[in-house]
Order: sequence, then structure tokens, then C-alpha cells
Amino acid sequence: MGKLLTKVSPYLGMVGPIVGLLSGLTGLGAETAELRYMRRMLSTIENRFDRIDVRLDEIARQIDWSRTRTQLYPYERRILSLKIELQRFFNSKTNVEFSFYNESFVRAYENGIQHSTRMLYNHIVSSNFVFSDNILEAAIEGTNNDRRAVQEFMLGLTRLILLGSQIEMAYYKLKLPDSLRSLKQEWVNKIQNMRRAMKRADAEIVSKFRTVSANDAKNIIRNNKGSANWVVADLIHDHLSDKFYWRTWLVVVYDDVRGNDDHQISYCGGYHVFRFNGYNFMIVSKSKTSDGISFYLADIILGTPDVCTYIQYGGFWGGGRVRSCNGAKTVLSSIDHNVDCVNFSALAVIKQSANPAVEADYDHYRSTDEYPFKLIIFG
Repeated sequence: MGKLLTKVSPYLGMVGPIVGLLSGLTGLGAETAELRYMRRMLSTIENRFDRIDVRLDEIARQIDWSRTRTQLYPYERRILSLKIELQRFFNSKTNVEFSFYNESFVRAYENGIQHSTRMLYNHIVSSNFVFSDNILEAAIEGTNNDRRAVQEFMLGLTRLILLGSQIEMAYYKLKLPDSLRSLKQEWVNKIQNMRRAMKRADAEIVSKFRTVSANDAKNIIRNNKGSANWVVADLIHDHLSDKFYWRTWLVVVYDDVRGNDDHQISYCGGYHVFRFNGYNFMIVSKSKTSDGISFYLADIILGTPDVCTYIQYGGFWGGGRVRSCNGAKTVLSSIDHNVDCVNFSALAVIKQSANPAVEADYDHYRSTDEYPFKLIIFG
């Protein structure tokens, strides 16, 4: 969205010239190479936005419009109906066609629907950012903070605003040509305001990813209660990696054991729940752009703890050895200082008998089985 103004400014500047060229038609065959080129450019730009129309409709259907005063469809319907009139006007080949579609377009524009684009714009840039008024907030709520879906929705809204501005500038070229220059600048400024509003909406989604990811993980567990740990871990990791695509994720799911001897975890930038619908789970993430961990250092850390020792008893001929193992808390405490939130963001020590399942990108984690535990490190 950051390059929005750069991409659409040339588009805004094309409408006046093409209408001016149309006004110079003298009859059949008068179409110039310049006019044909500008028509092709307009068609190319519109086709680029047309590709996201279906996705816009899909996202709009997720929004509970009954909870908001803002309704997308009336604005969309009015803008698209005027687009048809304008396209007919643009495609005029003769003076007769030009005169007829000129009058038809102006009449349709003046028939009480000319303000639809500006009203839609106001709902996009509403400074209140209140759900009942702001269409971007409605999209965030309706998609459950799905960043990719909301970005696609914002592109769809941008297309509608661009079409509406094209329609308005075409009308001004025909009826109020002296005001066209100031109108173009006004729409350039409005696109800047839209860009800022959309950046705010995107930042709001990003700021909530920890809370939303935790709730999403719990919902997956609720919906898959009784499934194997590895199945649940895989479902959670796939979902989080897709929805929160700018993060790389560690997901650990294991039986709902309790007590410091059986399991211990340490992390930053994550979330965990113990004994939730039959599972213990932990999710941790880092920026997708962060480097993978050093396997060399990770292996040293995981190999540091003295997990078990052997105690000799009895004499040389009649004695033996017994294995004595530390609890998970003791094991973790010897390496926990390595969770510095920069190189390493999570450590876990979990009894193998709790059937721990681990999902993460290969270059961001290591694990080892050191009886009776599985040791996991992520960064």
C-alpha cells in the first residue's frame, strides 16, 4: 500500500486528456493514434484491478453489514453503473455517438448518485476508526484480523475510488473544465489520505497478531479435540504460517502433563496454555526476515545439561549402577539464560512420554531426544 499514490497518479491524469480528445471528434474515422493508446492504457489499468474483484466480493461477504451503518454494495453498484456509461462514452466513434453518450453520461451522473465516491472515501478515512463508521475496521473485524485478506479488500476499495474519481473528472471536463486541474489535485490528496488510513489499518492488524494467533490456536484445538498431538501441531503451524505470513512460527503440542519434573518451557514473544482440552501447547514467533539459528550453537546448548547420572552402589563384585535423572525444571535452568530474545526465543524440556510434537521452519529450530526428555530450541 505504500506505493499507492505513485501507481495511481498517472491514472488520475489520463481522464481529462481522453475526454478532450473525444471532444475533438469530427466524424467516423477521426480516432487518432493517441486516443487509441490512451484507451488501451485505461483498459490495461482497469483490467489490473478487475482481477481482484472476485476476492473483494468474497471478503465483503464475511463482514456483518447489519452491525454497521456503512454498506459497501450501494456505493459499488452506483459507481459501476456510471462506469458503464463512461465506457460507452469513451468508446464513441462518431459525432452522433459522442453526443448521445455524452448526454447519457451527464444525465446519469447528475441523477442523484454523483456523491457515492466521496461518501465511500469518507468511510475509508474516517478518523474515528469506530466500527460503525469505518469500512476498514469492518473488514478487519469481518476477516478476524486477516492481514492478506484486508489488504486485498483495500485494493478493491482503491479500484472503486479510482473509478469514481475517473467518473467525476470526466464530468468536470465536460461541464466544468476550468475546475479540472484543482479537482485532480484534490483527488491526489485524497489518495494520500487513503494511503495513510490503509497503513493505519494494516498497522492495527500487525499490532494484534499475538492475541489473535493465540485465540486462533485455541480454536483449532477446540475443533480438533482428541486428535493426535502431531495432527494438532501441524494444523496450528499451517494456519499461523499462512495467516501471519510475516512471522516464522514454532508450535509445540504435547499431552496435558503437569509438574516441574515432567515439563518446563521458556520463551519470549509467544503464548502457552497448559491442560487445555487435553493438551499443553506453546506458540512462539519471530520476524520472517530474521536469520535462522546457528545449528552449531544450538547443538552445544542442547548438549549442555546433565540430564541423567549413574550412581554406583554395592561392592565391585556384587554392586551395580542406578540411573538418576534430573527433573525438567533443573534441566531447563541450566540453559535458560540462552533465551535472549535475539538469537534464541524459546526452549522447552518435555518428557518423551508426553508425546511432544514440534512444527517449525527447518532453519529456525533444533531438537534432540535425551532420555527421558525431548529438548527443543527455537530462534
